[in-house]
Amino acid sequence: MKKIIYSLLLGSLLFTSCKDQDLMNIDPNKPTQTHPQLLLTKVEWNAFQSYAGTGPLYATRMLVQSDGESEGQYFKWGRGDFSSYSKMRDVTKMIEEATRINDNSYLALGKFFRAYYFY
Repeated sequence: MKKIIYSLLLGSLLFTSCKDQDLMNIDPNKPTQTHPQLLLTKVEWNAFQSYAGTGPLYATRMLVQSDGESEGQYFKWGRGDFSSYSKMRDVTKMIEEATRINDNSYLALGKFFRAYYFY
């Protein structure tokens, strides 16, 4: 009889001690929602910073006059990367947040940047 009582007490102690444990694992420094304006600054900065050099100029088949010769004239471009796809995560999050708060201006900007990166 004592074993049954001790088992029930131990079982009830275990089940009542795990209350609201899912709220303890929420990181307050990593928000899940934000205003799209805060995401727009990073999206704009990443889209229009000139980190590519003159490679895109030569990609348009020398529509821009330049002096001298470059390896880009002979289609010897460097390696490609997936930086545009990683930047799309911010654009997608901005579209989600604009939809959540029902702000059409940020939704339109998100669609513009999505088209910009896909082009």
